[in-house]
Amino acid sequence: MGYKRSKLNSAIIVPLISVACLYFIHLYFGVLLFHTLSELFSVVVGIMMFVIVWNTKRFTQNYFLIYLGSGYFWIAILDTFHLLTLKGLPFFDVPDVEITLHFWIYTRLFEAILLLSAPVFISKKFNPILMFNALMIIALMIVIASFNISYPVLMNASGLTAVKIGMEYLIILLLILSLIVYYRRRYYFTKKMIVLLLSSIALTIVSELMFTLYHSIQALPFVLGHLSKFISFWLIYEAISKTTLTEPFEIMGVNASSYDAMPYPAVVLDENGMISQVNKETVVHFKRPPENLIHHHVHAFFHQSNIRKSECVVCQAINKSLPIKNLTISRLDATTDEEKYYLLSLANIKTNNKSFGMIQTMIEVTGQKEAERNVLRSKTQYLTLLESMPIGVFETDKNGRCIYVNTKWQELSGVSYDAALGDGWVNALYKDDKQEVFKSWIGNANENKVWDMEYRFVDGDNNIRWIMGRAIALTDDNREVRGYIGTAIDITDRKEVEHRLEINEERSRYGLAVANEGLWDWNLVENTVFFDARYYTLSGYEPFEFKGDFAEFEKRVHPQDFKKINENINQYINGDTSEYDVQFRFLHKSGEFMWIRGQGKIVERTENGNPVRFVGTHSDITEKRQIDEQLITLSQAIEQTPVSVIITDLQGNIEYVNSSFEKTSGYCFDEVKGKNPRILKSGNMSPNIYKELWSHLVRGENYECEIQNKSKSGNLYWDKAYFSVVKNKEGKAYKYMAVNEDISLRKLQEEQLLYQAHFDSLTHLPNRFLSMDRLSQALVESERKQDKVAIFFLDLDDFKKVNDSLGHEVGDKLLVEAAERLKHVVRSGDTVGRLGGDEFIVMLRGINQLTETQTIAEQLLNRLRDSFQIEGRDLILSASIGIAIYPEDGLTSSELLRNADAAMYHAKELGGNTYSFYTEAMNKEVERQLAIEEQIHGALERNEFSVYYQPKIDIKTRKIIGAEALIRWNNPALGSVSPLEFIPIAERSGMIIPIGYFVFDQALLMTSKWQQEFSRDFGIAVNLSPRQFRDPDLVMQLSHFIAAADLQEDSIELEITEGVLMSGHQYIDEALTHINALGVSIAMDDFGTGYSSLSYLRRYPFDVLKIDQSFVRDIGIDAADRELINAAIAMAHGLNLHVVAEGVETEEQYEYLKKMNCDYAQGYLFSRPLPAEEMSLLLASEKHNENN
Repeated sequence: MGYKRSKLNSAIIVPLISVACLYFIHLYFGVLLFHTLSELFSVVVGIMMFVIVWNTKRFTQNYFLIYLGSGYFWIAILDTFHLLTLKGLPFFDVPDVEITLHFWIYTRLFEAILLLSAPVFISKKFNPILMFNALMIIALMIVIASFNISYPVLMNASGLTAVKIGMEYLIILLLILSLIVYYRRRYYFTKKMIVLLLSSIALTIVSELMFTLYHSIQALPFVLGHLSKFISFWLIYEAISKTTLTEPFEIMGVNASSYDAMPYPAVVLDENGMISQVNKETVVHFKRPPENLIHHHVHAFFHQSNIRKSECVVCQAINKSLPIKNLTISRLDATTDEEKYYLLSLANIKTNNKSFGMIQTMIEVTGQKEAERNVLRSKTQYLTLLESMPIGVFETDKNGRCIYVNTKWQELSGVSYDAALGDGWVNALYKDDKQEVFKSWIGNANENKVWDMEYRFVDGDNNIRWIMGRAIALTDDNREVRGYIGTAIDITDRKEVEHRLEINEERSRYGLAVANEGLWDWNLVENTVFFDARYYTLSGYEPFEFKGDFAEFEKRVHPQDFKKINENINQYINGDTSEYDVQFRFLHKSGEFMWIRGQGKIVERTENGNPVRFVGTHSDITEKRQIDEQLITLSQAIEQTPVSVIITDLQGNIEYVNSSFEKTSGYCFDEVKGKNPRILKSGNMSPNIYKELWSHLVRGENYECEIQNKSKSGNLYWDKAYFSVVKNKEGKAYKYMAVNEDISLRKLQEEQLLYQAHFDSLTHLPNRFLSMDRLSQALVESERKQDKVAIFFLDLDDFKKVNDSLGHEVGDKLLVEAAERLKHVVRSGDTVGRLGGDEFIVMLRGINQLTETQTIAEQLLNRLRDSFQIEGRDLILSASIGIAIYPEDGLTSSELLRNADAAMYHAKELGGNTYSFYTEAMNKEVERQLAIEEQIHGALERNEFSVYYQPKIDIKTRKIIGAEALIRWNNPALGSVSPLEFIPIAERSGMIIPIGYFVFDQALLMTSKWQQEFSRDFGIAVNLSPRQFRDPDLVMQLSHFIAAADLQEDSIELEITEGVLMSGHQYIDEALTHINALGVSIAMDDFGTGYSSLSYLRRYPFDVLKIDQSFVRDIGIDAADRELINAAIAMAHGLNLHVVAEGVETEEQYEYLKKMNCDYAQGYLFSRPLPAEEMSLLLASEKHNENN
């Protein structure tokens, strides 16, 4: 619990000796004597408790102890019955120990309830006699119950019964609750007492636990239980005796009478702040009897009224035994409800270095507090008066050091209150006056003289003010100087007038007036005017021509201006204006009016404040007025110009702006007047521009630039700015002028053009120009950093099909989405650009490992594989990527792009949807493709194409029934070029359309010839490419060729692949319908190689199905191919289609197809493709064989 250990005393020694003796008796004399003595000791201790508390109750007034002592008296009586009823003693005739144990249980239950309820009476009173009798009745009831209520508690065979043990546990529970209650209320007891109480309850719990464990009275728990009970009784006894006897008498030994001798309230406190004694003055002052105070906490009656005990600093000091001296507190008087103030002190009470609590004294100081308030109130009123005065006021100590200045003094001096204190007021003095003023002030302070002096202040704006200062000494009751108080009056205006008069008098006296300025001195009372010599020179008149009165002046003023002069004079004299300043026309001796500026001040007034003398000057401003008129004309012109004009002084402060400036900037003149043009700064221009501008202007040079400004609303705009220096007659700069032309629209157009020149208008990616520029920069940087650059040439696979089938609008949206996906894959600093169409470039900087490019290439492909949601459609897209690395695959941007392009074509050849790194071999392939693309143009005109024919055989008869027309190309430079090489290039370039029509025309002409020479049933099959099928003129061209050929019906068969059908459903039906109307059959070529062939067969009007040679080739070894062919033939026949097998090269293949009822076949088994001449010979040979 944190308390200090107590010294070894009777609380420990006596019970330990007693316990030792009892245990010795148990060992050598048996349990009966042990039990008798141990219980007898407990009975004696219980009675002693009662005797002590009962006889000291009048003094202690401790109802907790009275209740506890009375209870333990009756517990002692009940324990006596428990002792006397033990079997073996001659007092009661009892057959067994049942009654004895009943007494034990009820008594222990009574004791537990007594301990649990006792804390209630720490703060509650009761009648001790009534309480004693009540407890007696409870004890009597226990006696009756013990003799009459019988239930088994101890069995000879099994020991204690469940009832006995259960009752013991109930008692233990109540004791534990008691332990908790006492611990929570520990601050109501002294430290020693709470230790004794808690220890006693703990030993009682141990005792009860022991009495749940024994089986007979001979058992060790039985013995330990009685010993624990005895010690617990003794500890309770010690707690009571110390509280009621020992400590009171110790406290009484501290000259208790001295407290009553104190002339102020004093209370004695224990270590927890509980009141144990009060003196007479406490009772008288607070009007409370001692019984209402003692055993209550001191905070409730004698501490700050408005704070809780836990927050009270005095209570905290009591808890820590810390003294307090003269702490001011306030609390409400209990009788008058008035607030009273006290000086509270705390001191420790010690005797022989032993603490007995603390004594608290309280001295009322309410009257002193009220006096302090009055003084403070008077001082506040005095300071308020000083602060409201229109003159400066200051106060110093007797040494002349400042201790106060009012607000007006601070305004005049520009020095703050804190800065003026001490000798700080000297800082307000004008530098030339400091030494003289300080010397004068100190001298007067030392000699106790009145100080009177004129001096100057420099205020916070660096303005000089003339001050008239005066100070007098402040003395105390003994006429000793205790300080000085003085005033500071602003006499600046008076000094200015005096100064001007002095100047004018000097001018009059010595003729030193300014060249075009004349002095006048008008006596308003006498209405006389004095003019100096310069005045006559200025006006051209002689002195004798003026009579020295105001009328002479009035006659020469322009009639339209005299009223204005009078109004200005009256306004100034009446105080409506601060100065007299007017411009008017005055008749010169020459007969012409000149412009005069008149200025003046009242320099003398009567005691009533009426003006006496009015002194001033007249200046010739004729030339200035002419310049002003010219400026007005110029200003009007500037106001009407469409460009912004700004005029500033040499410090850059704006003096003029025209209306165009106001429109462009959004600022009106009043908002920018006196401000620097930097308010227009956009923050987007380089600081060097402004430095260069001012450098030119300071040197007197003009400057021109384009500059971005910001308007009042925050909008940015561009100006073409012309800055110039305005010079006076002497050629010196005295103004700056800026003429700004708004070029925002032009700048916007330039930015748009620049953007269009560098960025793709659809995807907003860098275009080819910007991409190649960035690539060139990246190569320079890479060479410097010694790292690598990767170039991706990315082409979208089959993108043209999307454009052709779904339209360009969908295609454009797909390109935009694809571009966004590409941008989100690459790193910051990399570039994604669009080269055109469906081709993109990706540039990766700072590449160190090849795996980095592979990772990004795979990410690009993966992002493009995800389906695109375009206008409600799910579109699937893939791409082919070619990769070239700098410097391995090229040293220039064009070389790298070309090699990446070659690698991309290689990726296309691999089936697309993949990436490929550039190799040297790809260059040759690309060069070959470029050569083919170059040569294919014009090949038709050069007659380099020819048509070959491969016979089509009737499987049943093995006779030729037609042929398939195939294109062949023999170029002088390239030699024989395979269709597999040039047809894809022809597709991309569009050359496939004229080449296709050439094949169709040639094939139909030859077929017509062969029908006439060999068989009218001879048919011809011509391939139709996807590009041809999309030609809007296809049907018209076919119709033209068919009409020109004169063929039998059903002689023509057009072979189309799945690629044609993928072009879209919109026009396929129409095209096929028109083709059928021409009498042309339609064959599906390369059946089995696509994914949707079966669906196309059902949807469109096919006549023939051609099985691809890849399935025919492995008939003999691949069961799957055989199954497919079987199914294809069966399906085609089910759909009323003829079946043609391509690529038949062996008899085994032929026999199998014949067995499966295939209709027709083509292949090297019958004939390779033949030129027209050889085909004619073959047909002639077959016809000859038929005839023979």
